[in-house]
Amino acid sequence: MQNAGGLGKLSRHTQTTGPYGKVSIIMAKPPKQYKPGQPAPKSGLYEIVGPRGGHTGEKVVSEKGKTLPPTDQPGQSFILDEPSGK
Repeated sequence: MQNAGGLGKLSRHTQTTGPYGKVSIIMAKPPKQYKPGQPAPKSGLYEIVGPRGGHTGEKVVSEKGKTLPPTDQPGQSFILDEPSGK
């Protein structure tokens, strides 16, 4: 797979041939996951995700450098959902 022109590291690009000719597919890079107990890299709202990246709907607020809290279930982690302006 190649990086798509102008999209940098945010996505991956590939081409395939389908019934209508060549088709370009652009796939978004999954968000970085952070484990409980790690320092938050940025201030903001973090969502708790399951072991395979499924959304739980639970969110916590953390400041840059503060330790991310424990989660309710083993294997869960955090993704930065809404960075703050700090």
